[in-house]
Amino acid sequence: GRLKLVSAFMRHLSVLVSTGTPLVDALSALERQAQDAGWRAVLSDVRSRVEDGAPFSDSLGAHPRYFDSVCRSLVRAGESGGKLEVMLKRLSELTRQQVKTRQTLIGAMVYPCVLVFVAINVLITMLCFVMPRFSGLFKTLDTPLPPTTKVLMAISEVLVGYWWGFLAGAAFLAAGAWMWLGSELGRRQLDTFAVRAPQVGKLIRSLATARMARLMGTLLESKVPMLECLALTREASTNAHYIALLTKTEDSLTRGEPFS
Repeated sequence: GRLKLVSAFMRHLSVLVSTGTPLVDALSALERQAQDAGWRAVLSDVRSRVEDGAPFSDSLGAHPRYFDSVCRSLVRAGESGGKLEVMLKRLSELTRQQVKTRQTLIGAMVYPCVLVFVAINVLITMLCFVMPRFSGLFKTLDTPLPPTTKVLMAISEVLVGYWWGFLAGAAFLAAGAWMWLGSELGRRQLDTFAVRAPQVGKLIRSLATARMARLMGTLLESKVPMLECLALTREASTNAHYIALLTKTEDSLTRGEPFS
């Protein structure tokens, strides 16, 4: 994904800059090595802007989908303090940790997602293909069937007879869910569920807290003021509850209250 590309870019760029390679030459070298066409176009645009005299941080800011506010702020701090290679190294470490955390989370979710997918497919196959074959056999036996078997047979008959309605309903529900998640209320309710869900909520809260601490630690180590650290961390957050928490903390610090 984009984060992996940015992580590799920051790591390679920090090595090149630390060895005395001019920034434009380093960007040109990384541009030539880029294999993804879209990523190569981004690097080409950044290099062109730097060649035209624009600050490196502003050149990165032209592509916010790849370089977020934290990245731009650290690069800007490195430019103003004459320690760009140090900031690039910190950024490479920060993005590498983010990539590692994301891969760990995805790896942990693969197994339960596969189980759910297999279970749904087995259930659909049983109701739509297996049960109809047994329905005729059950009728010839002329014996009372258990209530659970009757329920399964009824569900099977409905699915087979009105499969088109279920497909249309599933498509309608998917479209509705997509529109709901695109609304502010839907996103907030999803964020609430994420932090309060059993087991999963604890993991999400731990990851969000670790990410906030890591971002703020890197920013403070780079001599970024505390209020700016909170603002940048808030911009990098995705959960509405943590955004509100950081906004409240920023307001409290502005009034002179302790950070703790």
